[in-house]
Amino acid sequence: MSLYESCLKLWPVPYEIKNIVTEFGSTQIIISGETDKPPLVLLHGASATSLMWVTNVETLSKKFRIYAIDTLGDIGRSKPIKPFKNKRDAANWLVQVLDLLEIDKAYYAGMSYGSFLGLNLAVLNPERVLKLIMISPTETFISLNITFWIRFIKLMLFPTKRARLEFLKWSNGNKEIVENDFTEMIFIGMRYGKYYISPMMKTIFSASELQKLNIEIMVLIGEDEVLVNVGKLVKRAKQIVKSIEFNIIPKTSHTLTNQEPETVNDYIIEFLERKLK
Repeated sequence: MSLYESCLKLWPVPYEIKNIVTEFGSTQIIISGETDKPPLVLLHGASATSLMWVTNVETLSKKFRIYAIDTLGDIGRSKPIKPFKNKRDAANWLVQVLDLLEIDKAYYAGMSYGSFLGLNLAVLNPERVLKLIMISPTETFISLNITFWIRFIKLMLFPTKRARLEFLKWSNGNKEIVENDFTEMIFIGMRYGKYYISPMMKTIFSASELQKLNIEIMVLIGEDEVLVNVGKLVKRAKQIVKSIEFNIIPKTSHTLTNQEPETVNDYIIEFLERKLK
């Protein structure tokens, strides 16, 4: 049994799996929830796969039809045949997935790198996005802290078990980490995922790009986030994007969906069930 299959056994609700073929490759999607519920597309963080939503999907699938996507170029079950060369490619990939799923518009929730992909779609194809939730956003409004890159490069050079657990502990607000199949899958993704060499990962969104946004956006971020400077992120985003709201979660760091899954669920449901302005 693969690590992915082992982790998939923890998915707490009935699901079906679809593989959607786009010009960029085959994309796997885990689908849960009743067909008559509004669509909520979940975009995972780097190296985490769609299985990272295992702590959220039971609650969210009661309210929404869930589409948890394995990002192309990352570890997971999606199989790329052509890399994303720029932001337009990344948006086109999601548009093609939506078209083949026969979804015109959807709600989106993205974690970390997933929030980058969601925001990118909202900038380039706003007609496909009803509302957007960004959880622990990175490389969107401001760049990652230099501390992250130092720690990450050190881990890639010396990927010992102790170093791996220390890295996860650091990003998890210095809370202890137990190594298991899921953490092992994350480390494989960090080491071999293709997104790290993508040109689009090297640029944050410009003011002119962000000023195009005309949808409601909610950001959830940990009070003790270590990957970015929370104060600088909030300041720049609010200066440029008028339709954005922030919720800073006390005593949490980067891995919000793991540390406070029910809090995250509550914010998501409350925000999405509000009437569109």
